[in-house]
Amino acid sequence: MKKYYYQIIRYVHDHFTGEFVNVGVIVFSKEHNFLGCKTIHKYQRITHLFPEANRKTISHILRYLENEIQAEGLMLDELQDSSDRIDVVLNTVLSNDNNTFQFTDPKAAIDIDLQVALDDLYLQLVEKYYPRDKEKQTLSDNDVWRITYKSHFEKYGILDRLKPHKVKVPNDEITFGLSWKNEIWHNYEPLSLELKKKDNIKEKVYKWAGKLQALKLADEALYISFLTSLHPNHEDVLSFIKEYLQTSEGKLKVDVVTADQAENVAKSIKMQMVEHSQGNKNERRE
Repeated sequence: MKKYYYQIIRYVHDHFTGEFVNVGVIVFSKEHNFLGCKTIHKYQRITHLFPEANRKTISHILRYLENEIQAEGLMLDELQDSSDRIDVVLNTVLSNDNNTFQFTDPKAAIDIDLQVALDDLYLQLVEKYYPRDKEKQTLSDNDVWRITYKSHFEKYGILDRLKPHKVKVPNDEITFGLSWKNEIWHNYEPLSLELKKKDNIKEKVYKWAGKLQALKLADEALYISFLTSLHPNHEDVLSFIKEYLQTSEGKLKVDVVTADQAENVAKSIKMQMVEHSQGNKNERRE
């Protein structure tokens, strides 16, 4: 068995939030004169998670990294005084204080074949998180919130006012992560409808329609806004989505927000919050 060290290459999109995605793997063994690197060649997941990411720059840097590391690997047998530490060797190619691409701490492992080890690590740590083809790409509910809506809520200064709210329904409890209250509770629920098949979209809508039936039985008044994202190819099912989700019945009111309405909705929420705060101040004066 051959001992080696490996590091993961990460694309760090936002240092403040720590958001990142794995984009490559490096394997090194000085004893066996091996230094190999594999990086992604498709960038859909990065641009899906971070639409503002510069695809061309990412591609250029990753190609440079892979080529330079492979070139260093070919010279290992000539560089007898080279370090036996992978992080020292890689620092000649890219320092780990780079703002965008970073290496994880080195980890040791063993394998019979180091090229096979590199391929397996790449598959397990990088490739399995990427869609196999463009059609299978989808966004999670959290992706929809982070990519489409969050920046607008931050822009209008309303994000800090939102908090989780638990709603008691018969024999259960339903939690909304983004809520605030004036006369009633306002709840904002990110809902990804970026699914491959229309039947899958309908199934997700049916599930929420069932939850809404339970929420109608809650003892409190609720206003729920679904913050949705729908693929342009499936815009013909928007009427179906609204028919099953939008309602104004008893203490429950529900509306469906589409991606193009994101900023206007955030602005409207801000105005409601301001009016509510002013109303409270006037009441205290009286």
